[in-house]
Amino acid sequence: MCYVTDPFLENDNGYFDNEYIFRGQDMSSYDVIVYAVRYEHYLNLDPNALIKNIKKDVLLVDAIDIFNDEKIKIFLKNKINIIGVGKGHIIHLKNDIK
Repeated sequence: MCYVTDPFLENDNGYFDNEYIFRGQDMSSYDVIVYAVRYEHYLNLDPNALIKNIKKDVLLVDAIDIFNDEKIKIFLKNKINIIGVGKGHIIHLKNDIK
């Protein structure tokens, strides 16, 4: 199952069936969360607040470079998997927090 969300999604002109539009906060049932649009809303995400709403074995995909190293370290310390474009150095961040 795949859901889409967008902080500016009011009317999708019928492109998505309404049952596949996520408008909540609880993402605890998702296996993968992909950030694909560089909205200010996403740039200002509090990693600690996000962690409270996702499961521990989720994979975060940062496709647009919204998570800086400090935020990534918070995810890693909380056993959240994260990958992303331009994020090849995450392996070194993992070693830093051990």
